Amino acid sequence: MAVSDAQRDSIAKYRAEKRDQLAVDVPKGKRDIYKQGAAELNLSLSMLIQNAVEEFIAHHQADNLSAAELKKISLLVQQTEKLSPAEKNLLVEFNKLPVETQKLVFKLIQSINQNSKQVE
Repeated sequence: MAVSDAQRDSIAKYRAEKRDQLAVDVPKGKRDIYKQGAAELNLSLSMLIQNAVEEFIAHHQADNLSAAELKKISLLVQQTEKLSPAEKNLLVEFNKLPVETQKLVFKLIQSINQNSKQVE
């Protein structure tokens, strides 16, 4: 079925308003490898690249959190009225963990949050 001029214009308008384009140069042959890998994960190549970049950023942002920032995040969460006593106790215990362990846990939570957003 042919795409009408109106449909083509509508798609172009949507892309101009809602999407950005990003050109990525890769060594010859890598594009096909990435495309095949994306297909095996039931993703488009674009989505695979987006996921990889977001995961990389999230991973490295967690690395850059200081002990004070982790403590602040934990204290803010503890103040939330919605937490049960067991959840508050868990956060108190979390604060007792070494900073490197807290960072690993935080990265894991970020990864889980990103994966759940992709499912929605």
